[in-house]
Amino acid sequence: MYLTITQMFYLIGVPVVVLAVFIHALLLFVRTKSSNAGKRYPPSIPSLPLLGSIPFFTGGLETMHIFLMQKAERLGPVIRLYAGQRYTSYVLC
Repeated sequence: MYLTITQMFYLIGVPVVVLAVFIHALLLFVRTKSSNAGKRYPPSIPSLPLLGSIPFFTGGLETMHIFLMQKAERLGPVIRLYAGQRYTSYVLC
């Protein structure tokens, strides 16, 4: 009995592709975990993907200093805010 090319692909190709995707995902997970392992970031307010911490500012730009001082009382003098996908650290006195 001979196998067609399609049957050979399903017998050999699909498991190889699934294994390759699994190994890639595993390596990506390990790399992400190891890159953040030794870093200690300051606390931050909640953030959303793409929008960052901006939706959580209450009161607008006129009262942002009051909002930040309230967060400094709760989180400490150094806080991290996400502006889009980048973060910035602030020291509040």
